Amino acid sequence: MIATLYGRKCCSGATGSKTGTKFREGKMQTKELTVIVPVRNIENEIEGILRSLAIQAEGLDAEFLVIDMGSTDGTLLEAVQFFEGSKAVGRVLQSGSFNVSAALNAGIRKACGEYVSFIFVRRLYQNFLKGYLDSARRYSADFVFGCWDESEIKAAERRLISSAVIGAAGTDYMKEILRGHLNLDISALLFKKSLLTEKHIYFSEDLKLPVILCQIVNRYNRLSAFSHCILHSFFVR
Repeated sequence: MIATLYGRKCCSGATGSKTGTKFREGKMQTKELTVIVPVRNIENEIEGILRSLAIQAEGLDAEFLVIDMGSTDGTLLEAVQFFEGSKAVGRVLQSGSFNVSAALNAGIRKACGEYVSFIFVRRLYQNFLKGYLDSARRYSADFVFGCWDESEIKAAERRLISSAVIGAAGTDYMKEILRGHLNLDISALLFKKSLLTEKHIYFSEDLKLPVILCQIVNRYNRLSAFSHCILHSFFVR
């Protein structure tokens, strides 16, 4: 179960939060990017984290979905108060599960963005949102992920020279990932939302990325579902 506690700036029919003025959920406004942030019991850190993310997202058509996983401290209130006092577009939702995969799946279902990315508060990277979204726009990418070492950065830049190279690179990347030869970090990914929702694809409890990628390949019945897969020239460490 997901309850919306705050959504003043993303729902065209919303009038406030459940902690203050009456909340009324109306028609959702489409965004280019939804950033899903699962949280639990980080009352003292949540404001600084959201402030940092809001700075990253400045100038982007983006929204934040903070999914609370049963916090027993003031995390929910701090998140609500941040969005009430910020220019950032955001919603705060309460999940009935402590499970991270359930929170991510709920966020994907609720997302207004064409693309979705995930932020984990114990593993934050700087300044990747704009670069990922720029790559997705430029190459109509379905899936964007980061480099693990500097040699991959150079390889990524070479592959982005022309659209003719991208299709082949995308399927090659997926083969390497599914074989376990290329490691991904869920904290530095961007998916096209429709790639997941059109075939009802969800994260499993262990959050293993090859599992969800296999689901995509199987349900689309073709590896070319990832023909537009971008290794972004971004060093994530």
